[in-house]
Formats: sequence, C-alpha cells, structure tokens
Amino acid sequence: MSQQFLDWPQTFGEAWDWSHVSVLATELPIGAATATFTVRDRAGNTTSVSCHLFVDAAPPRVAIAASLVGGAIEVTVTAVDDDGALPALIVLYAAEAEVAHGQGPSTTFSLDSDDFASGALSRTLALALALALALALALALALSATAKDRAGNEGRSAVIVIELP
Repeated sequence: MSQQFLDWPQTFGEAWDWSHVSVLATELPIGAATATFTVRDRAGNTTSVSCHLFVDAAPPRVAIAASLVGGAIEVTVTAVDDDGALPALIVLYAAEAEVAHGQGPSTTFSLDSDDFASGALSRTLALALALALALALALALALSATAKDRAGNEGRSAVIVIELP
C-alpha cells in the first residue's frame, strides 16, 4: 500500500469496509416519506439506497367513559392516532393501579364492582392499598387509561370518577 494512503483501512481492496450513519429523528419531517442515502468514495463513485419511513411524534388521543351495568363497571377506552394506525396497547388504571390491557382503537373492559366495594381484592398488594385508600375516602373509583402507538408515543386520558354501589 502506498505511503500516500496510510489513513485507509488495512483491509482496503481485500474486504468490505463499512461506516455507521445516524440521523437525528428530530431533524426529519413528520409523516411518511422516502429517505435516500447517497454515499461517495474517494474516487468520486456514488451509490444510493432508498427506503420508506414514517416519523411519528404525536401520542394517541385517549378518551374514557364508564357506567355501572348491573354489578359491573363497563369501561370503554378509545384511542385515535393521527397516522391512522391502531395504538399498540391500551392500559386501564383504577385508583392509579394498572388493572387491564387491551388493543385499540376501542376496547371495552368489564370490571366486577364487588371487587372494588369491600376490600375483597386479591390482585396485588399495591392495587389493594390504592383501591382501599380511594374507597375509604369516597366510595368512588377513579379511572384513567393510556394508549401507546407503534412509535412508542404514549397518550393519557382524563381521569373520570364513578360512584360505586
């Protein structure tokens, strides 16, 4: 190898060399686009590769509604994402404790109100303590939900309160 090219890798001309390229997502426009990467070697040769990508920076909008139906608390959570994709995961919280999971865009959960009325809770100690505190204060149950989209953005609903029988 010539002294002129000492900074070239020792594998030059014998093996494939590579480079790591990174782009800050915050510098990309929001939405769907085609990205084209073009590289040029020292001899001036170029090659390009294109790929489709979608940049999503907005969390899903999450709405929650609940009602008592017989002995059940019916909770409907709706999540809408601007890109039209279904939110990957919906999580329901009762008194700030995670109690159920579902898929979007709309999921209805049915909770047995007896589980929340008398301390007959058996899920986890944290859930039991949070619910017992909420019930001791007001015989009502605070419900909320989150939804996470495929990009990892998480949206939160407002907190609603349902009175227990």
